[in-house]
Amino acid sequence: MKNDPIKTNLPEKYIEEQIEDILFMVFNQPKTQRQELLHIELVEFRKMVKKKLKDEITDYQFTLHVNRLRIADDFNIGQVNFYKLDENKADKINADEVEKQHHFIQRI
Repeated sequence: MKNDPIKTNLPEKYIEEQIEDILFMVFNQPKTQRQELLHIELVEFRKMVKKKLKDEITDYQFTLHVNRLRIADDFNIGQVNFYKLDENKADKINADEVEKQHHFIQRI
């Protein structure tokens, strides 16, 4: 696992300025249009922030050995895979995962 800082920095001041800009723009519009325009602008701002953050967050894969866990067969729960200890199988799984993530490894 890695604990890299998120590169996209969205400091409080940036958020505050963006919200102020939206409010300034909205309150310069006729009263009848303000509510709808405010909703649209805030939704767009939220989408932009979520996209910036999501673009910077990377899922990492790691293998963890669990002692004294006895299982009959391999199984998974969500995105967590449990394998019986078999060195050949572990090497094959790791090789397959490296191959799938080749583009990601190249960026590192």
